[in-house]
Amino acid sequence: MTVGVVKDGQVISHNSRGNMNLEYNLPFNDSTRFDLASVTKQFTAACIGILVERKQLSIDDDVRRYIPELAFHGDTIKIKHLLNHTSGIRNHNVLLDLKGFDFAHRGYTNEMIQALMFRQRGVNNPPGEKMLYSNTNYVLLALVIERVSGQSIQEFAEREIFIPLQMSSTFYRHELGEVIKNRAYPHYLIGDTYQQPKSLTLCVGAGEMMSTIPDLAKWSEVFTNPRHRFSYLGDFITQLDTLNSGKQMKHARGMFISPYRGYKTFNHSGRGFGMRSQFICIPTISLAIIVYTNSEQLNAVDVSYEILDLFLQESANGNSSTEPEDIPTPDLNSFEGIYQ
Repeated sequence: MTVGVVKDGQVISHNSRGNMNLEYNLPFNDSTRFDLASVTKQFTAACIGILVERKQLSIDDDVRRYIPELAFHGDTIKIKHLLNHTSGIRNHNVLLDLKGFDFAHRGYTNEMIQALMFRQRGVNNPPGEKMLYSNTNYVLLALVIERVSGQSIQEFAEREIFIPLQMSSTFYRHELGEVIKNRAYPHYLIGDTYQQPKSLTLCVGAGEMMSTIPDLAKWSEVFTNPRHRFSYLGDFITQLDTLNSGKQMKHARGMFISPYRGYKTFNHSGRGFGMRSQFICIPTISLAIIVYTNSEQLNAVDVSYEILDLFLQESANGNSSTEPEDIPTPDLNSFEGIYQ
């Protein structure tokens, strides 16, 4: 595990425990690169935000304006519906699972997922009706970015975000077999033995970004510093849209907006086979916490809130914090299982 705590724009704590690679017993270091998984989505949303700022597209544009290969299902799917997961577009992970896809021995790419989506004859819900998390939304956003900008999402993000912010160790992956120096590898347990998953998937947009604690500390200022040159991207990513019913959403555009002990938090986690990640910001106290674990047995989200609790001695209303109330819960054993 590696953890970074950023207060008022400064990394006040950066600590690691364990190894980033068990083959060579290499410990984490200050510049270890790790997989962000779904934390990637806020960066894909930021690329859209830049195109919106330049008036090259609008969040109210019909997605089919840029991806005409998508079938029309009776309701217009807008760019904002992809951003906030209300498009109704089916999650490719679930479709592949239902198909019997062998994730352990086969991989998939953006092109394969696009082809899968272009064959769909329906959606799960009318656009804007409800939030239904789907990685496919962000695979399609990556295609929109490429078609509008004329560049790959890797090139666009590097030129427009990573270079200006001097995030020199952050990038969307280009090739499955590329050498990534100083990289943390995921691990999972089989009995008492750790093993290393070998992914054959390279599907960019919903995930497939690498970064470091120092680089994500720079990125966190987009959300915690209102005078930051890219604060407009922080505002764009955390803008809460409304459902067709008029109800305000809790998922913004690549980030969740969640209350915690009287504070508003911006957060998103990531999870892959053998790893977990978490990025959380509390703008009112200019605090950000970044956690990465390369073992599924360690929950990055839980760790981030344990650290956050150290800073929240009193809730926003001034009351002293207390232990949570012990609320009786019903027997949940009958609900245990694996679901899709």
